[in-house]
Amino acid sequence: MAVGKILSTGMIAGSFLLGGAWIVNAPALAQQATVKALDTDNDGTLDLNEVTKAAEAVFDRLQKDQDETLDRKEGRLEAEREGV
Repeated sequence: MAVGKILSTGMIAGSFLLGGAWIVNAPALAQQATVKALDTDNDGTLDLNEVTKAAEAVFDRLQKDQDETLDRKEGRLEAEREGV
């Protein structure tokens, strides 16, 4: 895995856990559903490996040109930043 992808994965994974609206600000039921969806070993917790896999999947889906970076060429970044 390229260093840039590792750093990007870490930033995405951090947003899942440290203040991203996806988990921290979600209602309790949505939060439980998110944990359940990401909890691949079904132990009721999210470990770094599970969060990293989820972040990598998001990263891979967003990077259309497969150059191991996310930039404006992918287009979706601008739309998400503007709340679209």
